Amino acid sequence: MLCILGLVEAMVGRNLVASIFPMPTVSDDFMKLALADKVRGTYRVQSTFIHPLAFGSYLVLVLPLAIYCVKRARTAGMRALFLGAIALMWVNAIFTGSRATVLVMGLILLVHWIQLNVGILKSRSHLKRAVGIFNLCLVLLVVAVAIPMAQNMISGKSEDEKSSSAGRIVQLTRGAQSVADHPLLGVGPRMAGKYAGISDSYGAMVDNWYLTIVVESGIVALACFVSILLTIVWQSIRLARAYRDKSRLVDLFHSFGVSVGAFGLFLVILSLHDETFPLLVSSSRHPIFAGRHDI
Repeated sequence: MLCILGLVEAMVGRNLVASIFPMPTVSDDFMKLALADKVRGTYRVQSTFIHPLAFGSYLVLVLPLAIYCVKRARTAGMRALFLGAIALMWVNAIFTGSRATVLVMGLILLVHWIQLNVGILKSRSHLKRAVGIFNLCLVLLVVAVAIPMAQNMISGKSEDEKSSSAGRIVQLTRGAQSVADHPLLGVGPRMAGKYAGISDSYGAMVDNWYLTIVVESGIVALACFVSILLTIVWQSIRLARAYRDKSRLVDLFHSFGVSVGAFGLFLVILSLHDETFPLLVSSSRHPIFAGRHDI
């Protein structure tokens, strides 16, 4: 549904939330940010999210679970439905204008493709193993072609993209100085923009959740958050190994681990003060409870 809203938003070229909920007469920075058109050369969709990058983070989080649904669909109709949903996710990822969303979603597909063919190599059929080897060689070719393309995307093609990339480097430099001055406890909540951010029409902001944490709360808080992400990914891998005789659970836990890992990678270019933990919790409880129910 969110992707359908994003597609309609791209077609009409305006924020649908603003059409349904008019701007209040009282000035409110949050509402301005949530309802504003995000433009970088062309209109950038954000669906019901506060910003196109926030929408992109959701797509990154959900894509591995959608791939799992495709692999485990019991009927051709359900498989076609989930494939259509994945295609719609990709269309929305492009319409967000987010380079990171496209790159991370591409990496997710690559990881699943490698995982699939590594499984094929374990087959007793010589033909299947030959197909697996061929596909893995194809992966190497794709990676060789994709690396320079990814480098060009990261550096930016337009002036807006180049300034965005340069701005993140400046934030890292300013943030490093702030961490050197306040390493343990940081400078306090909601202060990262002042010490490491770059000002725009909505104030000073930091486009890196890890940088935000370490500047505001110190190195210990950053270590705790990174440990949470790594623990979730590791537990997913451990559970997949523990129940390797149940292929459905193996696929479920692998997809969940990729989902959280990709979301953690995406946070390098985005700060979500109020959405990070709700997104993680909402994505994690369904696979974990589903796994425990089948165990």
